[in-house]
Amino acid sequence: RGAVRKVRRGRKPRRRDVARRGQRRARGEHPRRRRVDGLDPSPARWLAHGDAMLRGDPAVALASYREAEARARDPVTRIDAITRQGTAHGKRGDHAQAIAALRRALALAPRGSGVELDLVTRIVDHARAGKRVAEELAVFEAAWPRRGMFEHLVLGELHEALEAFDRAIVEYEAAIAAAPREQRATRQLVGLLDRLRRPADALARFETFAKRWPRDASVQLELARRYGRDREAEATATLEALARALPRDA
Repeated sequence: RGAVRKVRRGRKPRRRDVARRGQRRARGEHPRRRRVDGLDPSPARWLAHGDAMLRGDPAVALASYREAEARARDPVTRIDAITRQGTAHGKRGDHAQAIAALRRALALAPRGSGVELDLVTRIVDHARAGKRVAEELAVFEAAWPRRGMFEHLVLGELHEALEAFDRAIVEYEAAIAAAPREQRATRQLVGLLDRLRRPADALARFETFAKRWPRDASVQLELARRYGRDREAEATATLEALARALPRDA
């Protein structure tokens, strides 16, 4: 239509301008489309529109997130748009599609980044909700021939969800060995031992862990609680040591 207007004004449209308009149409950026949608074509506007529609109409939100992905020009925005597609699929109860979207985002995320950790956590959540734990466990095991604390922790959680408790304990112990001061792995292991009614094993693991955190009040108080009345002297000694370790108010 722009070309027609230029002809009416007595000017012949440049071939380069016509080609550019064709490229914009191919990318879905035609001016008429912008007017009909009522939205700025930038990914940020489509993401915001999707967020606004997510609770009321996840299908519309999903379409908006797909538009944002199509317009994204950098990997960060693309990952964000795809991740939100996973959220929209989850709102619709389609956990398989949510996992598929999150795995697409995961393929773009830098290894070892916070983004990767967040995406893996989301996948695990959808695997549990969609009863796809065994399938996702197999995928992660194949994808992680070399494993650090986080990988062992995730595999432990998936084994625990499948009630393969011995395998879960092995993975949690490997996670602790990879990062001894990491609290989450120890708490997962101790919690599992508690649920399996193995209090002596749970206490032994927590004692080892607590030695690394002598000034952490929450850790030491939990250790004293675990000693309880059966080991009252050790509980008292733990609290006294904590009082000495903490700075006193002036």
